[in-house]
Amino acid sequence: MNTQSIERIKDTDIKYKVSVSVLEKFRRFQTGATEYDTEQALLDTIMGKFVPNDKVKFGSAIHKIIERFNREAYNGEMYVDDFILSSEQYRQALEYRKQHPLMIHEVPISKVYQTRDLQLLVTGRADGIEGVEIRDIKAKFSLPLWSEYYVSYQWRFYLSMFGLDTFWYDIFEVRDFPPAIINGRAIGAYVLEPESFQCLRYDALEDDVLTLCNDFAEFMIRKNYLNLLTKIK
Repeated sequence: MNTQSIERIKDTDIKYKVSVSVLEKFRRFQTGATEYDTEQALLDTIMGKFVPNDKVKFGSAIHKIIERFNREAYNGEMYVDDFILSSEQYRQALEYRKQHPLMIHEVPISKVYQTRDLQLLVTGRADGIEGVEIRDIKAKFSLPLWSEYYVSYQWRFYLSMFGLDTFWYDIFEVRDFPPAIINGRAIGAYVLEPESFQCLRYDALEDDVLTLCNDFAEFMIRKNYLNLLTKIK
């Protein structure tokens, strides 16, 4: 994009809407986190083309037990979406909910970041707010590593957007997940007690968040992808 076009973007009051998830996906693409973090994968995330697999759906079921539990077990099983969960699969989610009775679930948030070239309206939804701390619930199908979560910008954005200082990742490790779901059951799978990782605000956090916003905006302009983002006036 030429300089004149960039100036036109700066002169407008248009905001470009982008989610925290997209910005984290961009960071993973930018740093080459894995072989799957490609430019096409980033574009698919921006355009909402993500197709959840069984593991993602199972993790979503765990979330729903914690966030919107309104069902009882029947004969030792619990029906959640497309899954029929055994007690070994839902027990830890129920215990977690009991341990956090005052948590406010699914809290939306947005904040405008002024980059060098345009305004980004960054949106997100925290899994839980507990007092002055943010909690994020994840299902992991391999050994959780603290470093994997610390490098993420998800927690940095949420601390910036909510103006808080403490973020927790609560990781539910799922073991022996089967290659196929049979009649709604993940036979043999079980869920361990969650492991919690704490992430704290640091002095340069706001600068780091704005740097990633600048990098994302420059990338979208240079690649002529701005048309993929929703404009907000």
